[in-house]
Amino acid sequence: MRAGIAALGLLLSGCAAVTADQCANMNWHQQGLNDGFDGLVARSGYWQSQCQQYGYGVDQQGYSQGWVEGNRQYCTPAQGYRHGSQGQDYQGVCQGPAQQAFLDSYQQGRQLFERNQYRQSLYDRQSDLRRQVADIDRQLRARPHPCPPPEKPHEAPAKPAHKEKVKVPPPQDRDARPTPWEKGQPPRRQPEKPAKPAKPEHPSKPGKAKPEHPERHCEQGLSPRERQDLLWQRQQLSDELMHIDELLLRLL
Repeated sequence: MRAGIAALGLLLSGCAAVTADQCANMNWHQQGLNDGFDGLVARSGYWQSQCQQYGYGVDQQGYSQGWVEGNRQYCTPAQGYRHGSQGQDYQGVCQGPAQQAFLDSYQQGRQLFERNQYRQSLYDRQSDLRRQVADIDRQLRARPHPCPPPEKPHEAPAKPAHKEKVKVPPPQDRDARPTPWEKGQPPRRQPEKPAKPAKPEHPSKPGKAKPEHPERHCEQGLSPRERQDLLWQRQQLSDELMHIDELLLRLL
């Protein structure tokens, strides 16, 4: 029984590999029962192709009897509704008088499944629209940081042109004594005064240095056209949100 359930799991998961141990220990009646109860068509040929490579065959009679029994349990209104509500496909395995009752219940379950899927898609879209509206509101509420005007380079004021003073010789007095150079003698040189030593520059103290201010991030803000576009987008999203709310109310 366990081997049959394991093989069914491999089949449903799309894995075609079946081991030799599974084929050797397979309960073919139970495997047919599982396939029939799950709404699958009779798959004795599939199992034969899988187990034949290991030298094992399929108990055709045991498998067929199990499948007929499982198919009869599957083709009921309760199972039809369960499979339809789970979104499983119907493979047309029900025959006879039970077929119509099964199909009616299956359609009801299928409608419920599609209704739930549609409702979930509306909830997902609603959440996405609300995130977009919240993002637009943040952009509209953000206060811009205006950029300060660029600083002009500091220019030192131009110094006025220095006018050289013209030395006017004093009027000569006739009674004044002639200077040595007037007598043809070289003038005496005045002793030059020693130059004053330059004052040593004081090294800048490390604690007195002015801290540099970090550059402030500035933004120009939204232009009137950008703000208008955001408001228009928000209105469109809000209208779609109202429509989704109405659809969700109808699904209640």
